[in-house]
Parts: sequence; C-alpha cells; structure tokens
Amino acid sequence: MNKFSKILKAAIAVFAAINIIRLVRRWVSVPNRLFFYSPIFRDKMLATGAVATLAPNFFSLEPSFTLFEDFSFVTSAATKKKKWLLFHKSDGSGCTAFVDRNYIFNVIKYYPPNALSDWPWEYVKVDGRGYLLLIGLPFHEDTGGKLHVGFAQVLDDGTYVEWWRTLLPMSYPDWIVGLPGAHAWYVKDKAPGVGGTLYIFDVKHAQILGSRRWEEQWDGMACEGNILFFYTSRNNSEMCILKDNYEIVTVRKRGLDPDLLLSLPFDYIASTGGIHFCWTFTLAYQPRIRVLSPAGFSEKAKAHLDDIWY
Repeated sequence: MNKFSKILKAAIAVFAAINIIRLVRRWVSVPNRLFFYSPIFRDKMLATGAVATLAPNFFSLEPSFTLFEDFSFVTSAATKKKKWLLFHKSDGSGCTAFVDRNYIFNVIKYYPPNALSDWPWEYVKVDGRGYLLLIGLPFHEDTGGKLHVGFAQVLDDGTYVEWWRTLLPMSYPDWIVGLPGAHAWYVKDKAPGVGGTLYIFDVKHAQILGSRRWEEQWDGMACEGNILFFYTSRNNSEMCILKDNYEIVTVRKRGLDPDLLLSLPFDYIASTGGIHFCWTFTLAYQPRIRVLSPAGFSEKAKAHLDDIWY
C-alpha cells in the first residue's frame, strides 16, 4: 500500500508538472496579432494605430492609439525573436517598433528626417527568417530594363540595416509572399490573362532557387509553410507544395473552388501565425479570417472594422 501511494504521488506530481509547463508555454507564447495603421485623411487630423488579436474563429481589435508621425510606409519586419514593425516617411524619417504583450506600442529606434532619405522602395516583404526583400519603383529611372532590388533586416536591438541594393533582370512582381526560407515572387505575363511565372527567390544571395510557369494567370496567392495556394477572380484555384529542392508541385486544382464560391471576394491578404486576414478596399468593413491547410483555404470567421485601416 505504501508503494502504491508513492507511485500515485509520483504520477500526480508528473501530471501537475505537465500542466504547469502547458500553462507557462501559454503564458509566454505570443498571440497572433496584426498591426493596423490609419493615416491622416480628410477630416482625420492625427494618424492612429491599433492591434488586432486573431485566431481561426476569433477577431478582436483593441482601441486605437495616436501615433507621433503620419507615416507613408508601414510594414512587418518580424524576426523569430520579435515581431518588428518598420515605419518610413517621405521626409526620410522612420522608426522600428513593436507591440508588447500588453498592447503597448514601443518605438525602439527613431531615425530623424533625411536619415533614411535614400529610399527608392515601393514594396517591402519579410520572410520567415526576418529577411526583408526590397523592391524599387518599376519606372523610377532608366535602368536598362532592370529592377532595383535590396536586402535589409531589423536587428535584435531594433536597428534597421540595408545590407545591399542592386539592379537585377527581374520583372516587377504582381504578388510577393514570404516563405519560411525564401520569397515567392509572382509575375503575370504582359498580355492580359495569358499566364505567369512564380520564382522562389533567396534575397540574401540574390538568387533564384526555383521557378514554374503557368498558362493560367493567377490573381493572388497565399502560403502556409510549404503550401502555396493560387486563386483567380473567377474562383479557380490551385494548391501546390514547395519541395526541399524548390520544385513546385501541384497537389490539387479546382475549377470552381467551394471555399471561394461560398464567401465574399478578396484582393489582399495579411498573414500571421497561420491566420490569413483577407479583405478588399471596397469591402473594408467585411473582412474574413481564413486558414490554409491541405484541405483548402477555408473561411473561419468574419471581422468588422470601423475605420479605414492599412
């Protein structure tokens, strides 16, 4: 009986320890969040920000707060350690910041006017490594048909560093998605509705790792790990897997995708931690939360916004 009692106590202790570990992991984990930005607009005299918490069937937007500048450019620069945000203004000023667990907006590095004045970038996208792919204006200057491309990061201390920029014989992207270890760079053919090409691009080494061309022209894409999902405005879709050798393999193609047919259309996707926030400017007050899995790109919840956010 004494032996059984010791075994029971040991089992209870193990069970308690496992539950404590689960609680600690839940407490220290960072929730899925999106940062929303609203600039000065018409009778709106101050720029504001807000943070939303997302889950597959949950959306909650915290009260908005006033920002100290009216920025012209805001993007995620998240690394594995911290969910950095990068801000830039047309006068060459900017900052790096993050939102902590208590939804407090923290500016870590501020760059005064002209500090970031050499900023030809129109498109900035982060990948799973925290590497920023910088894309310049397609007709910024006479570049001989080449495109300005750069590589940057926000370091652990919040410092923004642009490692290099160069001209590459690449076409301006219609869509870019950050993958775990690269960027997916999609370019439509110039002829409308003809086709397009996807490039798997390693920004650190300015190298194309793989590519694939379609005769069908896609209007957008989303990714989750090594799953790539392409769709058209006609609700056609194709799901692909990115293999370790960067081969892009189709696993399912749908002429009329029921996940798209049974929901409102969308033009833009913001992704965080497996949650995809889908919206259009014309339907800004009716965004949807979707989850991408081998089963499809299914809608899980509706969201509501009371302001014009970016």
